[in-house]
Amino acid sequence: MRLPPTPFALGVLYALSAAPAYAGGIAPIVSGGFHTERVFYYSKEQEGGAGNPIRDPANYERYDQIQAVGNAGVGLEIVLGDRDDLVQGVFRGFWMLDTPQGDPAKAGVVDADAIVSAYRTTPRNTGAGTVGMQWGLVRAANDKFKAGLSIHAGAGFLTPDHSEFLIAQAGGFAGYQMTRGLEAFIDVDYTLRVQKTLSNGLTATAGLRVLFD
Repeated sequence: MRLPPTPFALGVLYALSAAPAYAGGIAPIVSGGFHTERVFYYSKEQEGGAGNPIRDPANYERYDQIQAVGNAGVGLEIVLGDRDDLVQGVFRGFWMLDTPQGDPAKAGVVDADAIVSAYRTTPRNTGAGTVGMQWGLVRAANDKFKAGLSIHAGAGFLTPDHSEFLIAQAGGFAGYQMTRGLEAFIDVDYTLRVQKTLSNGLTATAGLRVLFD
């Protein structure tokens, strides 16, 4: 059976097939930020623990809270386009770690003796890939400094628990060309994750690009 191509594979094909790809760059990257996750929990007693016990688990009172969960990543970026171009294509492949969720009992909404929860207590690892564009709007310092807008789209497609999700990012970037063949940059984006629910957050990505003609 032939499987459909993953977003990561599509990104690789895009990067390899874009022609003429005579110029670009490659960079190790690191990222960090946060995103929201909805955590559900239950009370096995009425009124969050203040009332009578609930005998049928199907009738437990349900609660939820939105938590801000940290994330960090490391990976590789490929840039297509001349170092002097204002518009460049960007492909990123990276490993990402999400920090554990918090204990909903600490919110104090449900009595500790009545709460029933199954939140994630360990970090979650994900393999992800995005394809995007960067538009330079400002140049300075003899054209060594460049800043502008960026968009990226892709997916977290490699997970241990089948929790794949779509990624959409939009924001801004800044880069400084230290030498003709070396550029440091940072990209800060508003990030959406789409799985069963919509999650949002902020992600900063930084790296050191080795440029080639």
